Amino acid sequence: MTVFEQDFLSRQEIGSTEFNMRADRVNDPVERTVTATLENQGDGEAEIWVRLNCASNPFSPPLTTWRTEEVSIPVVAQGDGSTPTPTPTPEPDTPTPTPTPTPEPATPTPTPTPEPDTPTPTPTPTPEPDTPTPTPTPEPATPTPTPTPEPATPTPTPTPEPATPTPTPASTDVDSCTTITESGTYDLTSDIDASDDGPCIHIRASDVTLEGNGNTISGPGGEDSLGLLVYNGPADGFGDGERLTNVTVRDVEIADWGEGVRAGPEAGSPGPQVELDGVTLSNAGGIGLYGADDSVLRDVTVTDSKNGLYLWETSNVVGEGITLADNAGVGLFLAQVVEDSRFSDVTISGNEGGGIAFSTDAAGNTVTDATVENNDEYGVRFSDSRDNLFEQSTVAGSSSPAVIADNAAGDQVEAVTIRSGEAAAVEIRSDSDLGLADVSIDSQISVRTPDGGSPASFDATRDNPVRISTTAVDELGGDQPGEALVERGVTVSNADSNVVATFEPSDPGPDASVQLFRFVGGSWSPIDGATGSSPTATLSGSESVAPFGVRAVEPDDEETPEAPTPDDADDEQPPETPTPDDADDEQPPETPTPDDADDEQPPETPTPDDADDEQPPETPTPDDESSDTQATTERTLEIISTAENEFEYEFVFEGTAEKSETDTMAADSSDDVESRDDGTVVISGSTGDNSGDAFAVTGEFVSGTITGGESNYEILLGGDDITDQVTAVDDSDDDEDTDVDDVEMSVLRILSTEDNQFEYEIVVAGTAVKSETDTEAADSSDDVETRGDGTVVIFGSTGDNSGDAYEITGTVEEARVIGVSDGFEILVDGEPIDVETAAESDSDDADDSDDAEERIDATIGGVGASPV
Repeated sequence: MTVFEQDFLSRQEIGSTEFNMRADRVNDPVERTVTATLENQGDGEAEIWVRLNCASNPFSPPLTTWRTEEVSIPVVAQGDGSTPTPTPTPEPDTPTPTPTPTPEPATPTPTPTPEPDTPTPTPTPTPEPDTPTPTPTPEPATPTPTPTPEPATPTPTPTPEPATPTPTPASTDVDSCTTITESGTYDLTSDIDASDDGPCIHIRASDVTLEGNGNTISGPGGEDSLGLLVYNGPADGFGDGERLTNVTVRDVEIADWGEGVRAGPEAGSPGPQVELDGVTLSNAGGIGLYGADDSVLRDVTVTDSKNGLYLWETSNVVGEGITLADNAGVGLFLAQVVEDSRFSDVTISGNEGGGIAFSTDAAGNTVTDATVENNDEYGVRFSDSRDNLFEQSTVAGSSSPAVIADNAAGDQVEAVTIRSGEAAAVEIRSDSDLGLADVSIDSQISVRTPDGGSPASFDATRDNPVRISTTAVDELGGDQPGEALVERGVTVSNADSNVVATFEPSDPGPDASVQLFRFVGGSWSPIDGATGSSPTATLSGSESVAPFGVRAVEPDDEETPEAPTPDDADDEQPPETPTPDDADDEQPPETPTPDDADDEQPPETPTPDDADDEQPPETPTPDDESSDTQATTERTLEIISTAENEFEYEFVFEGTAEKSETDTMAADSSDDVESRDDGTVVISGSTGDNSGDAFAVTGEFVSGTITGGESNYEILLGGDDITDQVTAVDDSDDDEDTDVDDVEMSVLRILSTEDNQFEYEIVVAGTAVKSETDTEAADSSDDVETRGDGTVVIFGSTGDNSGDAYEITGTVEEARVIGVSDGFEILVDGEPIDVETAAESDSDDADDSDDAEERIDATIGGVGASPV
């Protein structure tokens, strides 16, 4: 017998029948029920009626039945079947009072007339000490059975005054695969070992609780098998049923399924609101939430499966106490349009596809208190995502970058400890806005972006990523300026935005002080003002910084560490007040004059030695006779449009180049810098309409080409006009006609054929541009890069039954798919290309290969593999 929200203990006697009522309150926010146990301790028989939701007096005589909104169920107490005694003498005995002079009902009539529904415990006439005496004293009136006005209604069916609430019915036992179509509680009473693909348990109703009771639902292990489905529709299609809510699955293990738990359809219609509590999956394909807004996961573990936890077009999910380990795919995968969800107390380790992925249009999500260790590919990746926060967590033990940003937009890494060893702590692979705040990349180094860790804009490509890492100081080389106070320094590469590093160096000792030095071009130089117990430096471009213990120079009131000292002939003077040479003692102290053999240098610029006539390093003079100066001096290349036009350009330098900006122009994300193996760099891009692009370059100018523009452009290098050294290429209509008519374009399609996620890299001997079909399109995270050898490389990612498309000319030379061994297809003009996986091709002698275990690469055979 079940009643709502009651906690009572009552004892009732009816005739010779006794009942003990006990109710135990169940403190559960979902199943608010109290179970009452009825025990007959007498020899009679009766029916009872329990009033629901009653704060007191839970019984209303006479006791008959208990009710719900839907049914009325009689409850009969156990007994010996004898006739119940609660109807002894009826009314005829009652009105015959003895002719005593007292008219009160206290007349000592021995007939008790208790009436059928009188709950007074006087069924037998116990007269008490003054039974026969007709004393008129009113006190003995207490035992008199004078009928009260209420007994006028002796009907056995009481009228239930309160509204009839709906008690939760008793739970339903489940011991085999089933479909649940009605609300209620279902108890898994034993393990289930299913032989069919399932779904084994299909929940198609709201307000359902499945209590696993620690049992296991095992499956046949087939690729298409499904253990538990929560969705108001068919397992293999889309339904238009009402969205399910308040579904709870608790304390169950799911093993050996192609897909362990799926909540919702794979795409297209609303999924359920579900709570998974104490659910464990092993070799079961993982957990998928599709449109399952407002779902909750607590104490969930997924091991040895595909993706650990996969979310698609789902918002407001809360996950606590999540363990995702040793899975073939990604541990925590926020795949597409996952918004405003929060995960805490998360352990993600040993996953081959990566740790945590914030993917396409994942926005406003937070992962906190996470331990991300020993995952292949990456620890955390932001790809086409925005405004997500990864905080108060640890990323460690991976041979790949700890944090990857690929077209991130406002994502943030805050209060995170990274221990990535030789791998990059942060790698930015395409133009991204990424914020770093209090990110520890070594026990003695933390980094951040400027403005308190706000997202900074980084320009990057796959060939020229921005990297933030640590490097052993002893491996950097150069003449160290003192004792290194850290084992590893911080190194940035290709950083076009600033990165701020703070150090916690070791104690340099009583005779030395801490000074940060910058390592660029093979030598160390001190950083002005970067001293003290926690020195800070700002890094950009490609450079390294480390702290050293520098011994103090002889005490001098005017000494400052950054000021240059005069030449060898004047070693004893203060740095900022250089004294003139021996031949010129009368010069003012703040206007240092050089020595007899040195041309006069500008004040505050270090004076070279007696044999060095060159100009100060910060004001280089370009000299055609000094190739060394060109090789090391950074100059600005400006490509300027001087009319309403549009043109493309390509410049080659024997040195280095990176995107830059001036007061009036800047290179943008569509422009590119590519480093070649021969030591040259190729700058390519487009501009027009009276605007321009800028690049910072070193080295010798090799060549330049402008296509289009009708000569309305100007090229400056270090302020010098080199327009006449640039070759103009006509892009007339005849050339365009030739491109269209004479070159055959083919469509390259990379397709996902199941629920997965993978990256690809395809080499084409020809050209390639992003394209689209009726069903696929390359997006902003995909990329095409031109090499100097006549080939192009296509990079990108796709998955989940979608795909990318490109238009190409020439021949597909090579292709690589990363992350899956099947579930994809590569087509050229509709014809599939045979794919041989690296794991298969090396199976004869490389079954134990680490590469085969860590990543699956599919390679398309060499030249001519695609008949384009």
